[in-house]
Amino acid sequence: MRLNLTWKGVAKTPAVDRLLEHKLHYALDRFGHWVQSVDLAVEDLNGPKGGVDKRCRMAVSIPRHRSVVVDGRGEDLMAVVTDVIDRTAAALARVRDRRHTRRHAPAGLN
Repeated sequence: MRLNLTWKGVAKTPAVDRLLEHKLHYALDRFGHWVQSVDLAVEDLNGPKGGVDKRCRMAVSIPRHRSVVVDGRGEDLMAVVTDVIDRTAAALARVRDRRHTRRHAPAGLN
């Protein structure tokens, strides 16, 4: 799995980077080799003004399927990132389960 992290206007510390990678791997490792790449963009839209301006967008590439894209905004950066990672993992599980159900459905029910 290729991981691409992009930061705009957000202070990136080694501790935040490690925590983020840990959360990503914990949420996505169960999908194994199925996930080709993950692009995660974190940005502060308003700069130092504050408010609901932290944005996280995650796009996951899956073979023979459209990318799964989840977007989130909020005040607390880590809360937004955690929410987006959790929602992405749930979306990937739904896609995988749908594929599994279609593949193993009795003839005529597809």
